[in-house]
This record gives sequence, C-alpha cells and structure tokens, in this order.
Amino acid sequence: MNKDLADRLLQIEGYAKALVQAIRVMDQMRHILEPLLAEDKIGQALNAKFKDTYGGHAYNHLVPLLAQDLIRDLSRLILDEGKKTGSLKNLYRKVEIKEIHSALRERFKHIPDQFHDDEVPIPGLTLEETKQFTDSWRDKDRADYEASFDRDWLKIEAAMASLEKNATAEKVKTFRDKYHAHHEMAPLGKDPMPFKVSDLELTINDLLEFADEYMIVVFELTRLLTGASQDVDGFSQVHRKYARDMWAILAEVEDDDA
Repeated sequence: MNKDLADRLLQIEGYAKALVQAIRVMDQMRHILEPLLAEDKIGQALNAKFKDTYGGHAYNHLVPLLAQDLIRDLSRLILDEGKKTGSLKNLYRKVEIKEIHSALRERFKHIPDQFHDDEVPIPGLTLEETKQFTDSWRDKDRADYEASFDRDWLKIEAAMASLEKNATAEKVKTFRDKYHAHHEMAPLGKDPMPFKVSDLELTINDLLEFADEYMIVVFELTRLLTGASQDVDGFSQVHRKYARDMWAILAEVEDDDA
C-alpha cells in the first residue's frame, strides 16, 4: 500500500472515531430532552414545581432550546456535505471511492489474522498438520469477515440512498439554513418577522426517530472502518438512566422507569 493511500485510510479512521464520540454526545442530549416531553410523573412533577413561578418562564424555553441543539447536531453530524466535516455523509462519500473501498475491505478481511498470530501445536497433530489446520481456520475467518463487510456495506448503501429522500432530513436542512445558518426573515409583501419554524411541521418525535435510525448507520459504517463494534443499546440505556435520574432528583419523585 502506497503512503498516500495509507494516509487517507488513517484520516478516514480518525474521522470515524471523532464521529462516534460526537454521536454519543448527541445521544446524551436526546435523553436529557426526552423526559421533559413525557406525560409521566417526572414531567408532571416538574410542571407543578414551575407553575406560576418566574423560573417557569425559563423552564418553558428549555425544551425548544434543547430541540434546536438536537436539530443542529443532526444537521452537522449526519447531513453536512462539507468535504472537511466529520459527518456521516462526508465519511460515506470518502469511503465510496473505489480505491478506498477496496483497501478498507481488504484490511477488514485481515482483522481475524491477529487471532491466529500465536498458534500453538495441536495435541496429536504434527507441526505440518497443525499449520494446515490453522491456515484453513484463518482462511475461513477471513472469508467470514469479508462477507460481513459486503453484507453491511449493502445495508449502508441502502440507508444512504434512503437518506436522500428522507422527509425529516429535508426539514432539518431547511431549519438549519433558515434558522441556524441565517436569521431568515419573511419575503417582501409579508409581515417582517423571522421564518416560522412551525411551518416545517417538524415534530420532536420525528427528530428522535431520525436520530435513532441514522445513529445505527453511523456505527455500522464505523465498524467497517475501524473494526470496533459499539454496544449502541448499552450506552444509550446508560444515557437514558442518567438523564431520567437527574430529572427525578430535581422533580423530587421516585423513578421506576430508569
């Protein structure tokens, strides 16, 4: 492998690891936001605490502010097409290049080689027979990893094609362009006021479902690029427990759903 290609693979791996960390932070945010939307005893207790208080005015802004942060993160981590960004779209664009894709596939295929580096003679077999057996075992592992790469890559391709037609993605991009990137005002002939976010009909549930769907795609892609698997359900459950426990403490209620 030439140095230029090796450097590009190293860069892509760095992008993938940075994206994983940023997605984890995004997942923490969504779980901090979610209890404030639920009509359970945490939400009811918090609403009761802030009812008819000055603090209630700030509390009422908390959900939209956190939701806007979630939209910002979904935009920059999933949808940003900038060539220097560590987004899912840009990472996928880099990996699509035939030379890069082939090199990553070959590297992934050889991951199990490390499991056979310290083979010891098998009792009852000669050294030559042991070598034949372990070589066959290594070849099977390589074939399995290669098939796994191809299988998951097809899933990722389908998900990225679907992303181009995803209605929530279009609304997130519109929100970013009109609200985050620009403070866009109403066109000539209408009352001079900021762009109405409500016109997008973008719900919190839309955002949470979109985050769940494409967080999985990020981790599937980064597994192919780094060889490292992520326990998505595991760390997401931890984020959920921490967030619900925080709000339960502040609301002064016992939470059995953490």
